[in-house]
Amino acid sequence: MKKIILFYGSFDPIHNGHLKIAKEALKLIKGDELYFGLNKNSHLKNLTPFTKRKKMIELAIEHNTKFFISNILFDYNDIEKTYTEILNNCNDDNEYYILVGQDQLALLHNWHNFSLLKEKFKFIIANRGNITFDINPNYIYLNNKVYNISSKEIREGNYKDIPLKVKEYIINNNIYLEKQIKKYMSPRRLKHTLSVKKLALKIYKYNKNDLNTNKIITACLLHDIAKEYPLNKTKIIMKKYYSDKIKENASVYHQYIGEYIAIKKFHIQDKEILEAIKYHTTGHKNMSKLAKLVYVSDKLDPLKKYDSSLLINECLNNLEQGFISVLKKNIGFLHINGLKYNHGDTNSTIDYYLKGDILS
Repeated sequence: MKKIILFYGSFDPIHNGHLKIAKEALKLIKGDELYFGLNKNSHLKNLTPFTKRKKMIELAIEHNTKFFISNILFDYNDIEKTYTEILNNCNDDNEYYILVGQDQLALLHNWHNFSLLKEKFKFIIANRGNITFDINPNYIYLNNKVYNISSKEIREGNYKDIPLKVKEYIINNNIYLEKQIKKYMSPRRLKHTLSVKKLALKIYKYNKNDLNTNKIITACLLHDIAKEYPLNKTKIIMKKYYSDKIKENASVYHQYIGEYIAIKKFHIQDKEILEAIKYHTTGHKNMSKLAKLVYVSDKLDPLKKYDSSLLINECLNNLEQGFISVLKKNIGFLHINGLKYNHGDTNSTIDYYLKGDILS
């Protein structure tokens, strides 16, 4: 006979606190197995898609031989079915436990079919801090350390309390990125950013090239991350990290600061993504497909005050040819309007792709 613990939660995302409590619960009862059960949905919040939350748990528990993922989902939209399924699947000679936090203790009597659950399961109550309650001899109390780890803070970009592979998965799949960028942008800038992402994905789809969609999304969401960054901080970063670019037009500083913020604040290490952010305004010689895609999508954003439909269609037909046309159009616009474009990255782009001829 095995001692088995069920540990249900949103796990959005799973973090080190969940893992430590799970280990301590197993140790306390000398348990054999612990199953993480995912909430399929919640009446309180919008959850990250189930498949992504499940993948994060898989990565977090891959080296623990006592940890598993339950195939029984907790469905707030059908509580009766959930508990019926739990009871039916645990209808054997094993000894079953349900692990919950102190904050759920006062609500246990409200659980659907709680009387039946009490007959089948023992309840392990995890310490959650300064919560007063009456000791119930029918429950097992886990005298664990209180782990002040907030899933909300993790979703906002504080990744110090999650396993490394979970962190990498979150970053590589831009799971919380769209929420994280909001504090850097005005609603208008965010609207532009999302429009650029939408256009880039459309161009990618039509071109059927070998780009990675997660890289496209990440590069697009971060391309203007520094557009509204404080000027005093911008100057400090430019002097310290991009001193060779300091003489360029200040209007392009945000692409360099964007690269800096992507690395320092969003933990981006992928060179293709960083290049696409760093040169999305000026361009650069020998650009990757991703950099070209972000460049044209930014320039041709349908929300801008000119009709870009012809150039968009050209990019849909052929990204490489469309990029050259967009580059010519952009440089020609600067030339016709007498706007200064004489700086290093713009010049290197003209020399590399247009052989120095801006009007050809």
